[in-house]
Amino acid sequence: GKDVANLLGAKFEDIDASTARKLGITGGVKVVELGNGKLSRNTNMREGCIITKVDRKPVKSVVELQKILENAQDGVMIEGVYEDMPGTFFYAFGL
Repeated sequence: GKDVANLLGAKFEDIDASTARKLGITGGVKVVELGNGKLSRNTNMREGCIITKVDRKPVKSVVELQKILENAQDGVMIEGVYEDMPGTFFYAFGL
């Protein structure tokens, strides 16, 4: 399979239950570090983004995120939220 973290140029971690509750979501995966890769090159995502869905599928763990991205064919759309900004953000990019 693809090395998803490397491809995207990001380090991910699962968020904890209290963070999820605070944001009103069931779970998500936080982008803790953004280096050189698809996300920094093709989107304006910032570190701290909490990914909640990929291609409208809920993502609650790093493992789930990797599985969905490994099976994605052409491109994906990521939905995410930030702890310091209201609203949902959408990031689409090709793989």
